[in-house]
Amino acid sequence: MSSPRPPECSGPACITCSDQATTAEIIDPPNQAWGDALVKTESGTEWIDVSLVGEVAPGDLVLVHAGTAIGRIDPGNAAAAPADRSVLPGREA
Repeated sequence: MSSPRPPECSGPACITCSDQATTAEIIDPPNQAWGDALVKTESGTEWIDVSLVGEVAPGDLVLVHAGTAIGRIDPGNAAAAPADRSVLPGREA
């Protein structure tokens, strides 16, 4: 018995996540250095896995892809920070 084949992508990007990463602000970190954290994004709040980036604190900015934080954003580094941080609700630029 073979496993079912995944749907084939017919466009230039993944149909699940559009091959994009988004910026998120940590609201409620996990109790340990790994696990799920509540974050604020431009579309609201969601839980994401932060095990790849290690310990996070409220206010930290992370880069999220497919429900997983894949990197940290240093707000002091203009090249790494999003051009318009006002996209995060309740966050002043």
